[in-house]
Amino acid sequence: MATTNYPFGFAGGVSLRGVPLAMTVPGKVWWVSSVIGSDGNNGKTKEKPFATIDYAIGRCTDDKGDVIFVMPNHAETLATAGAITADVIGVSVIGLGNGKQTPRLSLSATGSTIAVSAANVTFKNLIVNAGVAEVGQAFAVTGADCTLDGIRSYPVSTYSIESFVRTTSGGIDLVVKNCDLMQTTAPTAASIFIQLVASTRARIMDNIIYATLKNDAACTVVGGSGTASTGVIISNNQLVMVGGTTQLSVVLMYSGSTGLMSNNSLAATLTTLAGMNNPANLWCNENYCTKAVAKHGIIDPTVS
Repeated sequence: MATTNYPFGFAGGVSLRGVPLAMTVPGKVWWVSSVIGSDGNNGKTKEKPFATIDYAIGRCTDDKGDVIFVMPNHAETLATAGAITADVIGVSVIGLGNGKQTPRLSLSATGSTIAVSAANVTFKNLIVNAGVAEVGQAFAVTGADCTLDGIRSYPVSTYSIESFVRTTSGGIDLVVKNCDLMQTTAPTAASIFIQLVASTRARIMDNIIYATLKNDAACTVVGGSGTASTGVIISNNQLVMVGGTTQLSVVLMYSGSTGLMSNNSLAATLTTLAGMNNPANLWCNENYCTKAVAKHGIIDPTVS
């Protein structure tokens, strides 16, 4: 049976089986599927989807709130820097499906990236994996108000990613939440897995990150470099760093960074707990650190 398209929406809202929809879509809706799609399609229905996310982004319009739905079992190989470039303001890229049906993006070259240069861009419910021995960065964020929500990454062979997210000074108001990121092979380069550079008001919340990194004091799971980040919130994260004994910190914010760090659990294969949590000038509440399995952590930094 054919479906009906209501291009002008519903002035009084809409409900399904008596349940009102919580989210409306102000802009156009585009569909993407590598299984049945083609960039020669119109992309306006799930029966005629585009084949690639970047092509769909190119059909969007700035500041209209366009949404791209990526269908279950979609798979893309990203072979270049900016293979997906989110350069349209206000676009949301939302993966559909659960478990192994979740759309998958594979970074197949050391320089492969998902570039976020426009403001107010959201990526949600996608699997992003390394597809080569060492990827420099997965998400290169230079636009403001980027949200990464429910992104997952799993070990593939002996591949690794140096920085899963890296900002520049333009990447203010970054939100990384509900992400589940695991890496079991260490990159050869020293790396900061979630790297904040002058990322004012960044929000790193409710994530599970298990990062195997090089045995180097410069490595950290969440940290800053180059310029202080102000007004940062780091809360309710489970952060594990594996790879050696000489790393100094699971969290290593750049000198002068400010904000709040609360209710995080940190673990690492270190010989000492000293310096495992190095939050610069962030306020701290209830952050527990442990260096030994089957042992309870202690509060670090120490109680004021």
